[in-house]
Amino acid sequence: IDAIWDLNKKEILLYQLGLHGAVMGTPFVKIVPDGILNPYTETLYPRLIAIDPEIIRFKTDAMDMSEVESYTIEFMYTHNDQEVRYKEVTRHSRVDDYTFEEGEEAAERDTWIVEEFEQVGGGAWQLIRREEFPYPFPPILHWKNLPSLKSPYGDSEIDDTINLQDKSNFIASNTGKIIKFHAHPEVIGTGFSAANMDRKESAVGTFSAIPNENAKVFTLEMQSDLSSSLKFGEGLRQSIFDISREVDISSMKDNVGALTNFGLHVLYTDALDKNDTKRQLYGDALKELNRRLLVMAGYEKEQSDPGKISWGVPIVENVKEELEADKMALDAGIVDLETITKRYQNRYGVDYETIQANLTNQKRAKAETDTIGADILRRRFNQGQ
Repeated sequence: IDAIWDLNKKEILLYQLGLHGAVMGTPFVKIVPDGILNPYTETLYPRLIAIDPEIIRFKTDAMDMSEVESYTIEFMYTHNDQEVRYKEVTRHSRVDDYTFEEGEEAAERDTWIVEEFEQVGGGAWQLIRREEFPYPFPPILHWKNLPSLKSPYGDSEIDDTINLQDKSNFIASNTGKIIKFHAHPEVIGTGFSAANMDRKESAVGTFSAIPNENAKVFTLEMQSDLSSSLKFGEGLRQSIFDISREVDISSMKDNVGALTNFGLHVLYTDALDKNDTKRQLYGDALKELNRRLLVMAGYEKEQSDPGKISWGVPIVENVKEELEADKMALDAGIVDLETITKRYQNRYGVDYETIQANLTNQKRAKAETDTIGADILRRRFNQGQ
C-alpha cells in the first residue's frame, strides 16, 4: 500500500481529489491495474487517476442509490482535423458477455466489463475495446464531498455561494470605477474667463495666475468616502463565508492571541462540524480504496483489512491550556499518566515506553553525577581543601 501511494504521489493526488470534491461535489478515482512502474525495482503497480468530475456520470439502482450499475466517461477531442468523441462504459457483467461450452450452465459472474467506444465525425459509435475487470467491485470509486438530498452525487461547497460571489464582484467593480473616475479632484473657477488666466507648465503640474483678485478657484471633492459601499461589500463577503460554513478571519475584531481553546472551538463550531462530516465520507472512501488495492494484490479477504484513518488536529490548540487541563485531570485521579502521555505522541514523536525509559536513564545519570560530585567533595575535605 505504501509503495502504491508513493508512486502515485499521494499528497498531490489527495489534494486533487479534495479540490474535485469541494468544487464539484463528487470526487472520482480510477484504478488502472499495472499502470505505473517502479523505476527502482521495475515492478508494476496499480495507477490511481483523479478523474475530472465533469466528464464522468454514473447510474445507480433506482431502489438503492449506493448501488452503482455503471460509470460512463465521455469527452471529445480533435484528431487529424476531425472531431472524435470518446466514451468508456464500466458496467456489471451480464450472461451474454461470455460464451459457455455445451452442457455448461450459463450463469452471471460477479465481475465488471469495461468497454471503449469512439465516434468519428458524427458517425456511429464503434466498439474499440472490451475488457473484463475480474473483481466484484468496479475499477472506479466515488464518494460524496458532503451529504446531499435525493441525489447520488455529493454537495459542493461553492454552489450556494456563486450568486453572492457575483454580487460581491459587482460591488467591488462599481466601487473601483467610482475611485477611478473621481480619484483626481475637479478644479472649479468662478469670477473670471479663460482670457483672464495665465497658465504655465511647472515641474509638478500646471501653475495658474489669475489677475482678477475677486476670482475664486477651488477643487470639487467627493462628499463621501464610499464607506456604505465598502460596508455592503464586507457584508456580502461575510455571507459567503457563513453559507460555506467557514470562518472569515478578517471579521475577528479581537486579538486572536487572546482567544482560548474554548473560544476558538465556539468560533469554529460550524466549520469543525463540516470538517468532521467530510472526514467520515473521505475516510470511508480511502479505506475502501485501500481494500480494493489489497484484493487486487492477491490478499485474501481476512488479509485485506485497510487499517484505520489517522487524522491530524483540525484547529490550532493552546498547548499551555491543554497541559493545565491534563494536570488537573491527573491530580484529580480522573486519568493516568500513560493515557495523557499518549495524547502527545504525535506532537513529540515519542511513545510512552520510550519516554519512561529516557526518564529512567536521566535519573540514573543524575544519581551517578551526584555520587561522583559528593565523592570529590569528601576527598577534598579529607585533604584539608
